Amino acid sequence: MLFARLDTFGNVIDYKIYNDSLGDDFTLMYPNSFIKRPNNSGYAGVGQVFYRQNGYLALFDQEGNVANYVEYKDSVSLTDFYKQVIELEDGFLIAGEKQNPVTYKTEIFVIKTDLQGNIIWEKKYPALNRATYLGQVQKVNSNEYLICGNTIKTNVLLSQQRYTSKIFSIDSLGSIKWQWESQPSLEELGAS
Repeated sequence: MLFARLDTFGNVIDYKIYNDSLGDDFTLMYPNSFIKRPNNSGYAGVGQVFYRQNGYLALFDQEGNVANYVEYKDSVSLTDFYKQVIELEDGFLIAGEKQNPVTYKTEIFVIKTDLQGNIIWEKKYPALNRATYLGQVQKVNSNEYLICGNTIKTNVLLSQQRYTSKIFSIDSLGSIKWQWESQPSLEELGAS
């Protein structure tokens, strides 16, 4: 992992590189995968340890030193894509996609952790006969989170692939409150 601080002109103030203790030389991160924590208490980021295909949560202090690192191994997933992290009063909400080992389709997932990164609950949100991809998670309030993304039918010819936009809301325990999905379309790539 590379942690770099830049000034407003893009000049590097300082940086740190963190090597994986198990020899994996590549991590994968996404646009919403890194946040500044409240009260200048540091930073939090999620990503994927590329070759082991596991997700992780890294907590950094204000200077960019790793304060806590948790790698999540999921025996019922082929590949884990940790794409977004949101800090809550009592922990973190982590969202992304996991690949089902039976169907090989990706499924949107959400994990709730405590402030140390210990998993409190995890929910997966698959679509029948379709792969699901995360767009973004928005916090509405302490008991509602809005999730958008898309679905696609896999294992069909490119000319027959039809996307849908999928939007749903979950409560603080991960239960779906409501959901909406568009009709399959060739013209749209789904909500993001």
